[in-house]
Amino acid sequence: MPLKRNSKADFGCIWLNGPPNSGKTTSFVTCTKPMGIISVPGEKGHACIPYGEGVEAFVWEDDGTPAKDRNTLYYQKVWREIENTTTDLINGKYGPIQTIVIDGMHKLYDIALAIATDAESAVLQSAFETTINDKGKEVLKGEFDPRCYGKSHKIIFQYVNMVASSKVPTRIFTSWSKMKKDDKKDTSKNAAEHLMPALPGEAAQMVLGEVGVTLHTKVSVKGEFLWQTKPGGEVAGAGIKGPARIVEKVPMFIPQDFQVLVGYFKEAVSV
Repeated sequence: MPLKRNSKADFGCIWLNGPPNSGKTTSFVTCTKPMGIISVPGEKGHACIPYGEGVEAFVWEDDGTPAKDRNTLYYQKVWREIENTTTDLINGKYGPIQTIVIDGMHKLYDIALAIATDAESAVLQSAFETTINDKGKEVLKGEFDPRCYGKSHKIIFQYVNMVASSKVPTRIFTSWSKMKKDDKKDTSKNAAEHLMPALPGEAAQMVLGEVGVTLHTKVSVKGEFLWQTKPGGEVAGAGIKGPARIVEKVPMFIPQDFQVLVGYFKEAVSV
């Protein structure tokens, strides 16, 4: 794993987050090929994958294991399958690729949490649902030790770092977005909230630190599929790391087109 000399900023690591049906998977048709796509277990948007020449797509097929038998070993096996397929794509088993996509990171986090909690989160089927306790405070349902989130954060971001640091020129992750409190300690009814990647706790904020380009997907009132490139309005889960002279030229909203995006970074990278 050698250090590589770099002379240009890398804008090729991208995280798309937004509500369902807001264009995340559909936008892959504008990516540079050849490309590899992994639709993670539980992800339902794979019908929008641009299948065809230059696209190696992997979609999860469930093996029918009963829920009661889905223990830690089961989820570890699923994780290894995803990880092995990812490294196969990165290392050129199916030929060299210009783009790798991991579609449905919020679903992949579920698997990481199942491993971290010895499958308790999956058994409960309520790990990310909330309820009001007897003190009137909103809390997560479930019985596993909340310290397990630290372990699941580590698992998911070790994977993110593996992909993000790979030799593939363009590395794309996708997830849903979700309203998150700006201050998790603020229990008031009108606590300030903004849209962030739909990962639990600090993991949502970590996305902005671990990934160079975070875009929020939306559909305008005119039906246009757009990316929001910077924080604004109800969206906090957007931003671009890079030299100010380059980043400041990117508009707040741009079409969902990776070739349009790279046009703003042409001094630095080819996506």
